[in-house]
Amino acid sequence: MTEHNAPGSRLNDLMPIWHVRSAHQITVNASAELTFTTLDNINFADNFIVRFLMRLRRFGKPEPTPKTATEARDATRRAGFVELARVSGREVVIGIAGKFWRPDSGVDKSITPENFADYCTEGHSKAAWHFLVTPESDQQCVLSTQTRVLAFGRAAERKFRTYWFFVGPFSGLIRIVMLRQVKAAAERSVVTSKD
Repeated sequence: MTEHNAPGSRLNDLMPIWHVRSAHQITVNASAELTFTTLDNINFADNFIVRFLMRLRRFGKPEPTPKTATEARDATRRAGFVELARVSGREVVIGIAGKFWRPDSGVDKSITPENFADYCTEGHSKAAWHFLVTPESDQQCVLSTQTRVLAFGRAAERKFRTYWFFVGPFSGLIRIVMLRQVKAAAERSVVTSKD
């Protein structure tokens, strides 16, 4: 399936085709610049719901809770996620590849920003996920997130779709909670700056 619903997005360049797609958005009453800065500096692990749902996705496997946004980014990299592209003030794209249906996610840590677009290892899947900030006015923007997954080979697609049937709703809820967390933090910053 192909759909270009985010014109000019690097996600479209890196992953124009997919088997599964999940998208969410929220309106933020703050400037696009402030919203992106908030996104860039937020520690999603501060949110209990995100921590709980991420643990469910890891099949209950515990992991230390990052204390800062930097620690959270480091933990994300160790898990196999790679920042594929960044458009300052607008978009960040993250990618990962592996056998996501396995308890250890079967992560392929050979993924780089340079080889992601051409990655097509039989029996594996790859996923790209972005946050995109779209200005609506000087003091309002839309923050959106989209996840795309492509499987390589019929067996991999079947296994991924079975996995996604169970995990997809949790993944979507994680994204929604993340969007709300950024919105709340950005709008708090606007209120604080006016005091």
